[in-house]
Amino acid sequence: DRRVLQELQAVLLIPVKVGSELVAALGIGPKKSGHPYSKDDVTLLKTLVGRVHLVLEQPRLLLTVTGEIAERNRLQNEIDLARQVYERLFAWALPAIPGLDCCAMHQPAFELGGDYLDFFRLTDEKFGIAIGDISGKGMSSALLMATLRASVRGLAFSAESSLAARVTETSSLIYAMSAPNQYATLFC
Repeated sequence: DRRVLQELQAVLLIPVKVGSELVAALGIGPKKSGHPYSKDDVTLLKTLVGRVHLVLEQPRLLLTVTGEIAERNRLQNEIDLARQVYERLFAWALPAIPGLDCCAMHQPAFELGGDYLDFFRLTDEKFGIAIGDISGKGMSSALLMATLRASVRGLAFSAESSLAARVTETSSLIYAMSAPNQYATLFC
């Protein structure tokens, strides 16, 4: 590098950086007039280097923005897939219960949440209804709701204990799976 600078006979050298990386240098030889460069000359050259910097910085910025857009699209695809799974958890068929008309509707506030509503047949003559809500919104609440649903359904068909004991066991399972700031409200 020193040999190149000596060959250029640069009397003024201005670095060109992209971020903290030195990518180029603007070297200026002596003035034809023989006079030294003035402050105005140096200011003009620094302005020129600033323009060069912008031209060199654009591709890096474009790559950064392109990467951020790709990541945002990937996350949106993940959320869309999670929302589809979440909606399938509410794709239940209401049981036909003699002497009782049932209807239900689910309208989440956000794409994902911790709402829980479920119907299931326990025996030929007994039906279960579960209504619950996980604190908060978003992916973590939806995941904990899916865990609650699986726990309720898994224990609902266990004839070994009373409904109260099964709900208590479900509560223990959800408590163990929850973050310290999360909780579930459940009615069976």
